[in-house]
Amino acid sequence: MFEDFEVVSCYTRANAIADGVLIDVTERACQVGFKLPTVVTATVWSSIIGMGNAEIESLRLTAFLARCCSEAIYSIKQRPNARRVNFSYGDDNLPVSSMHNVIIDIGPGDNAEPVLTIMFPCDD
Repeated sequence: MFEDFEVVSCYTRANAIADGVLIDVTERACQVGFKLPTVVTATVWSSIIGMGNAEIESLRLTAFLARCCSEAIYSIKQRPNARRVNFSYGDDNLPVSSMHNVIIDIGPGDNAEPVLTIMFPCDD
């Protein structure tokens, strides 16, 4: 049925990382307990990072990812078949001080492998 159709354009996860739409945080995410390739959207990144102090930014990112991991583990225990974890995150030390609704989405990567994307609802 679809043999007659030609793919005109394909924007992959790798393209989004190369373009800066997604930021790869896999190494740091593995340090706090994630086991899958992990990215955050540019809007999540800019709300966590941006004060200009690399040490503080690194601590903020680590704390944020640790919270995401904790929420994901809790949600998986409650709903083992869930594809998404939704939770609120707030930190008075962030550039934008307020609560943020956050989504952790597990989905297929460019080669159908499981990957994580951490985003705000507006990024979906």
